[in-house]
Amino acid sequence: MSRLGVPPGPGQGAWRTIRRGLRVTPEIYRGLWLTLLLAVAAASGRIVVPVVIRHAIDAGVTVDAVTHAVGVGAVAVFVAGTCSWAMNRRLVRASEAALATLRAKAFAHVHRLSALTLGRERTGSLVARLTSDVDTISQFTQSGGVTLLISLLQVAVATVIMFTYSWPLALVVLLCFFPAAIGMRLAQRRVALAYRAVRVRVGEMYGVLGETVTGADVVRSYGIAEHSQRRVAASVGAVRDAQIRALRPLSASFSVGELVGGIVTASLVVM
Repeated sequence: MSRLGVPPGPGQGAWRTIRRGLRVTPEIYRGLWLTLLLAVAAASGRIVVPVVIRHAIDAGVTVDAVTHAVGVGAVAVFVAGTCSWAMNRRLVRASEAALATLRAKAFAHVHRLSALTLGRERTGSLVARLTSDVDTISQFTQSGGVTLLISLLQVAVATVIMFTYSWPLALVVLLCFFPAAIGMRLAQRRVALAYRAVRVRVGEMYGVLGETVTGADVVRSYGIAEHSQRRVAASVGAVRDAQIRALRPLSASFSVGELVGGIVTASLVVM
C-alpha cells in the first residue's frame, strides 16, 4: 500500500501516519476549523463545572452561591454537550467520506498490481489490509481520535487554569506527570508492536479461511477435513493469543494513569 502514502513500515509513527493519511484523504479538511472550534468549546465546557464548584465553596456554600453555581454549570454542560454532538456528527460524516475515498484508492491499487506481485502475496494479507485495517481507521477517526482531540484540548485548558490559580501547584502536577508521560511513550511502542503482530495474525487467518473455503472440494476428496479444521482452529487461536498479548500493556498503561492521578491528588493535598 505504499502508493497510497501509508506504508506499514516499522518506523512509521502515529503522527506521521495521521499526516500522510490526511494527505491521501482531503475530505477530512472540509470544515476542519469549525470542527476544531466545536472541540474547543466541548473541552472548555467540561472544565467550567469544577471551576464553578470551587467558587461556590469559596463563597461559603450559601444559597445564592450554590444557585449561581448550579445555573452556570447547567448552561456549561448543555453547551458542551451540544458542541460535542455537533463535533461528533461532523467527524463521522467527514471520516466516512474519507474512508470511502481510501477504500476506492486501495482497491484500485490492488487491481493495478501485477500478477507476479499478487502471486507472491497471500490473499488473506490483502483482504486484511482492505477490510480490517480500514475498519480500524474508522474506529480511530470516530472514537479514539475524538477522545485524543478532546483530551489534548482539555489538558491545555486545565493547565492554563491551574497556572492562573496557583503556579506552584501547577508545577507540582507537571512534575508528577512528566515521568508518567515518558512511561506512556514506552508503553505505546510496546502496544504498537503488539498490534502489528495482531495484524499479521489476522492476515494469516484470512488466508487459511480463504484456502479452506476455496479448496473445500479438494478437502472432501482427500479426506483431510480434520487437518483443515485444525489449521483453522490454530489460526483463530493465534489471533486470540496475539490480541490478549496486545491488551496486557494497554491495560497496564491505564492502571499506571490511575495510579499517577492518585499520587498527584495526594501530593496537591500535602502541598
